[in-house]
Amino acid sequence: MNFIDIVIIALLAWGAISGYIKGFLTQLISFGAVFLGIYLAFHLSDWIGTFVSEHFKVGVRTSIVVASFIIFVGVFILLHLTGKIIGKAFKDTSVGTINSLLGLAFGLLKSFLLVCAVLWILSALNNVVQFLPEHLTKESSLLGMWKIIPWLFPYVKGLF
Repeated sequence: MNFIDIVIIALLAWGAISGYIKGFLTQLISFGAVFLGIYLAFHLSDWIGTFVSEHFKVGVRTSIVVASFIIFVGVFILLHLTGKIIGKAFKDTSVGTINSLLGLAFGLLKSFLLVCAVLWILSALNNVVQFLPEHLTKESSLLGMWKIIPWLFPYVKGLF
């Protein structure tokens, strides 16, 4: 076990602990908020951007970008706060323990996938410009866990 492994374990532990504290429902709603925010920003930005550009002296492109940002942030904040309220409502009930334990698992899974994605990108970059010392990469037991990304998401195989 070397420095890279310790960093990976720390990141996974942070994800698990954070997930336990936040709970499953809060995390799931916040996670969904990102995707819903992106979806709504993509589909509503033209309409709102056009409306803003017609009523204010702003270019259409600028208003569409601003509208996309406002929609995304608005949806994210609204759903994130909703998730926090629901999570707090469950916290002191018998479901609270299950919510926390499922949150731990979900947080660990999210951090695992994020760490794997970052390691996948770093590994590809390291093949081009070797910035990680070879002895660190060879001695690491966990560095190879990035190999799950192309297996989980086959469409990324040809990217790097």
